[in-house]
Amino acid sequence: MRRILRIELPHHLARYLKKKQCEIDEGKDASTLWKNARGTQSMEQVFEVLASMSGNRQRCMFCGDSRGVDIDHFYPKEKYPDRTFDWDNLILSCTGCNRAKGRNFQLDSNGLPLIIDPTKEDPWKYFYFDFRTGLITYKYNIMTKLPDHRGYHTIEQSGLPLNHQAIAEGRLRTYRNLVRCITRFLGIYKSHHALACAQCELFKCIDDNSNYGLSEWFFKREGKNDSPFADLQNNESSIWLDLLKHLS
Repeated sequence: MRRILRIELPHHLARYLKKKQCEIDEGKDASTLWKNARGTQSMEQVFEVLASMSGNRQRCMFCGDSRGVDIDHFYPKEKYPDRTFDWDNLILSCTGCNRAKGRNFQLDSNGLPLIIDPTKEDPWKYFYFDFRTGLITYKYNIMTKLPDHRGYHTIEQSGLPLNHQAIAEGRLRTYRNLVRCITRFLGIYKSHHALACAQCELFKCIDDNSNYGLSEWFFKREGKNDSPFADLQNNESSIWLDLLKHLS
């Protein structure tokens, strides 16, 4: 799971969603309206906007591994029909994550979702990445020494396949690719006169390995303290700052 930046819908699509939601607010059945709307050109365009948000590989916004194949409702429309056509409630997910979330969607004592919404907050606020295993684990509350309840629920109880073997292996491959990117760049930097080309290649390599949100972890979160990421930060501070700007 990685942070997804939600973009603003074109005005004509925003108007379409608002119109359909008004029909539900006036008493029409949410499931029927949604089913009929899904085949329209307007909803196909909404899907395309979500796909553009998920990256060049159109990944599921939860597991980050499988292909995002359909529009999902973060707040399930069966329980929350008033959010059926709410743009902020629409996400792109794979079939497995869609089903799992629908079965295990719960609210905490404050009425907030226990499952983390990657379009509203950075999941790395709640997770650690173990580069030895490829698994993500939940953080602990510093004050209470207890597991963060939202991180714990999202990983252990939501049913989302965030630590499925294939996904963990995918994270490990991405981690190794990022390590090779940095190691290669540091070697070129010391011995090659074409620094600008080397930096361009570094940034492209990192962009190509943006799956699973690991670039966020290793360049902005606790992972930046691990080698060789720490070596780049400590030895080539100007390159590091340029990289952070590039990732923003």
